[in-house]
Amino acid sequence: MVHAIRRIAVSSTAALTFGYPALGGAQETFQAEAGLSYSRSKADGLQQNSASLDATYFFHELPQLPRDYPLDQVPFVERAGGLTAYYTRSSFDIEGFQNVIKPSSYSIAARFTPPDTPLILGAGYGYSYAGKYGGSLGTATYDTESEAKGYQLTVGSYIDKSTAFTLDWSRDRGEAKITSTSPSLNLTESYTSTSIGLSGQHLARLGNGDHIAIWASFTQRTFEPEGAETEKNRSYFFRTTYYPTKMLGLWLGIQVDRGDGTSLEGETYLAGASMFVTQDASLGLAYLRFQAKASDDNANTVMLSGRMRF
Repeated sequence: MVHAIRRIAVSSTAALTFGYPALGGAQETFQAEAGLSYSRSKADGLQQNSASLDATYFFHELPQLPRDYPLDQVPFVERAGGLTAYYTRSSFDIEGFQNVIKPSSYSIAARFTPPDTPLILGAGYGYSYAGKYGGSLGTATYDTESEAKGYQLTVGSYIDKSTAFTLDWSRDRGEAKITSTSPSLNLTESYTSTSIGLSGQHLARLGNGDHIAIWASFTQRTFEPEGAETEKNRSYFFRTTYYPTKMLGLWLGIQVDRGDGTSLEGETYLAGASMFVTQDASLGLAYLRFQAKASDDNANTVMLSGRMRF
């Protein structure tokens, strides 16, 4: 059950991080966008529902209707820096447990692209609370809860108008607690998780005038629990989006995880579509399937999303 919770969290993060194009009235430029999404994940013995809200303010105005590339790709092609805030609220239905306090998380990040340079610089901070759950063991009752704070840094460069690479680093510090009516069950554990990775993005125009976008990344994660052995996992991600029109994107992706942390090992398959219903409004639909390597902790996630540009 714990393995499934960790897997759902990673799958949901993957969906949000590599997410969906953009929802927005007729105007020539925009300088902000906001998104709302809802997801439902199911695994053996548990179900998670999440609602998320995010907003970005760009440091300069961006074209509403680009002439020669998809609307979804405007911030990338125009090298837009900005400030982004994100908040999510979830609920778990776990067999044998009672949810006392619901999980939530938030983050804020800044991305800078200095004028007249190809540089990409970024920094962010996030906080997550995994919720509080009550259970019983024999005659004893207990509550479990955990929280974590994280920091992220990014440095990279555009190598041409529609190709960029970044080096990404992040570190989370967290604590998990069990509080019980039986003193022997009380427990507090701390951990540190550090990730470093390389990612790339490219947009290409096909001979028939359509476009295809490619995202790829490699990440190594080091998990260091207090008083226990360090675990290292490697994650490989690839996603491609085909744009038959400037308004519509169809995408497929895969993430492969291998390493010491067996609860994260497996493959996550992603598929989805997003479409602008107006020049500044879009809707998205996505499906994720996690196939565990060595257990039955498989998970399925469906996500609906919408965005507005202002």
